[in-house]
Amino acid sequence: IDSSPIKDIFGNIMEDSVLTILVNRPKQEDIVGGSIKGEVIYFGTNSIVIQAKNNETGEKYYSRIENFQFELLNLPQGYYSVSGFEILNELESNIYFSGIWSPYDRAAKFGEYPEGVEVRSRWVIEGISIDIH
Repeated sequence: IDSSPIKDIFGNIMEDSVLTILVNRPKQEDIVGGSIKGEVIYFGTNSIVIQAKNNETGEKYYSRIENFQFELLNLPQGYYSVSGFEILNELESNIYFSGIWSPYDRAAKFGEYPEGVEVRSRWVIEGISIDIH
């Protein structure tokens, strides 16, 4: 805070009684996490969303597929369950649609990667394949 514009009624700057305070904000560092990359096997026409759920915190991260490939970038370290499903929920695309009985509307097709995936900082885990059926 610059104190030079602070003056008494006679225009005197009172430097001996006014403090100069420097405000330094620490830089907010981005999470330096890891990434998961993979492919989706799917024979349908709907869009697909991939979900990585942190097994410890329950936090969920999402990615849509593009050309049957997906990327989940900058995930915090931990073990993840990775799954995918068709986007059939009209209200929220990241929520699985379990279907309706009347009038009948089928549930979304889904698939899971059979093992947990360990994510570490600056690592890129590749070769994850999810079969949506």
